Amino acid sequence: METNLPVTTPVPLGLRHEEILREHLPIFLDHGEEILEDPRLAGAHVSCAVFGCCYAGGRVDVPLCALLDAWSRGRLCGPCPRCGGLLRIHHLTGSSLSGSHYLRGICDRCPALVAGRLPGAMIFSVVLAEGRKILREHPASCPGAFPLEEIPGILARRTCSGRPRRAGLNCRPGEPSR
Repeated sequence: METNLPVTTPVPLGLRHEEILREHLPIFLDHGEEILEDPRLAGAHVSCAVFGCCYAGGRVDVPLCALLDAWSRGRLCGPCPRCGGLLRIHHLTGSSLSGSHYLRGICDRCPALVAGRLPGAMIFSVVLAEGRKILREHPASCPGAFPLEEIPGILARRTCSGRPRRAGLNCRPGEPSR
């Protein structure tokens, strides 16, 4: 028997993770210290977060803790070309010899997903070197880490059940924030 069910194409993990970062960026930023203190949160694999340069060690996947640490230090950040907000870079690949490169980042103001070349006077090799420094401190994802998809919900539950409420989070209707 033949059926005419719609064919759905699964969304690649990298695109799903990028959408999670974009949608929940305020939550990740507001809870940065808490995430960095908990290895199960900090070690989350972010499949869209990549640093890559063929002359500097190849492609390296970036865990959530490395992104948050870099962004908290003002590294891997630049001006958003759309609104002037702070662009948080999570994907950077290219060549340090030719300077040819490609980035993906999320603006914390608009929140646009920006893809293209480094904005303004940022130089690829300098930004890549900063990213490599952060990765030496946070080398890999943790095997026991929560999936990235679960972390916004975990943080929201923690916030709504006793920890101080932070900007950008919403408790369930009728549940008091503490």
